[in-house]
Amino acid sequence: KVLRDKFPSISEAAATMANTQIRNRGTIGGNIVSAVPSADLPPILIALRASVTLTGKEKTRVIPLEDFFVGPRRTVIHSDEILTEITIPDQGTTGSAYIKLGLRNSGALAVVGVAASVISGGGSVKEARIVLGAVAPTPMRAKRAEDLLIGNSFTEALLEEAGRIASMECSPISDIRGSEEYRRDMVRVFTERALRKALQLPAFEGTEVR
Repeated sequence: KVLRDKFPSISEAAATMANTQIRNRGTIGGNIVSAVPSADLPPILIALRASVTLTGKEKTRVIPLEDFFVGPRRTVIHSDEILTEITIPDQGTTGSAYIKLGLRNSGALAVVGVAASVISGGGSVKEARIVLGAVAPTPMRAKRAEDLLIGNSFTEALLEEAGRIASMECSPISDIRGSEEYRRDMVRVFTERALRKALQLPAFEGTEVR
């Protein structure tokens, strides 16, 4: 309940994963350590500055989640360690969001996933984190798009430009679920939408993918 009240975007992301059976048997830690590029929870956890505790025979260490992944199914975890805790710092975000594109309503891996966390005030963006999933070997922050937002008023033109820049920062592959070009364009669209949701702005008129 605390998580749903404080960061509902994490609960919403979890609800999009896999199917009912897997959601009732799987764990957040398992979703993280599997290090699948299309995993749904790492992007939103990174956007919310999560860290993980790795416990081994000799010592325990805490690292930011964004530093945990080094490649597809590869992490910094040692052979004698297990992930024992995920910590999300208390923070006064205006809002956060995770949205993804899947090829069906249940059990679909993300073709593109975008997480956003923002702090705004006075009509402008004070802080922003945008994390992309399924479009690079690891979950990645779109730092150029983040920098564009900070200090600027959140107009439709700004959000569109942030989406365009994020689409240029990622490095998607082409596979059976989508081409590189298609994934880039969906990063553009979904970055816009995630930011709009995180900023608690009304949806754009029309819902078509442009």
